[in-house]
Amino acid sequence: MNLYQRIKSNSLVKTGANYSITATTASVVSMVISVLNMRWLGPAELGIWQSLYVVSAYVPFLQLGVQSGLNLDLPILFGKKDEQKAMDYIANAYFINIIVTSIILIVGIIATVVVLLKGLELKYVFGILALTAVNVGSSISYHFIARYRSTMSFDRLTGIIRIQLCVSILCVFFIYLWGFWGLLIYNAV
Repeated sequence: MNLYQRIKSNSLVKTGANYSITATTASVVSMVISVLNMRWLGPAELGIWQSLYVVSAYVPFLQLGVQSGLNLDLPILFGKKDEQKAMDYIANAYFINIIVTSIILIVGIIATVVVLLKGLELKYVFGILALTAVNVGSSISYHFIARYRSTMSFDRLTGIIRIQLCVSILCVFFIYLWGFWGLLIYNAV
């Protein structure tokens, strides 16, 4: 039996291979889009976005390790067949995620208003709005990536990544057409 038939016949291997190929493809597409950004945008515009985007590196710390703990504990609880405790962990982590995501949204809106009142360029105002959308989406995705740990869930996660991949490829043309404003739209979407 050849390798392809083995992968096709074993659902766990098939799920792992699909997820790995999809995630790797998404990483490659992300790198290509980064190179295109450097080609299509000037250093000043990239500098504005990167100076705002540096905040995103700190967003995972707002989760206070809750999603990481969920990521670690769920496989153990499901392995022990303790589904009630697993569901309790998921519910608690989801509640924390809602609070963190709400804080990110509120801080983003306040920062946008402050920058607008200070009279800075609209690139900064809309940059903060786009960054808020990126960080809200990231915060939500931290929870769902930690939450979906079974084979069936990885199949769903693979499907979601494929949809994101298609949207990403389609939205890259916004950057080409509208430059910095397209970059903001691309990242917000």
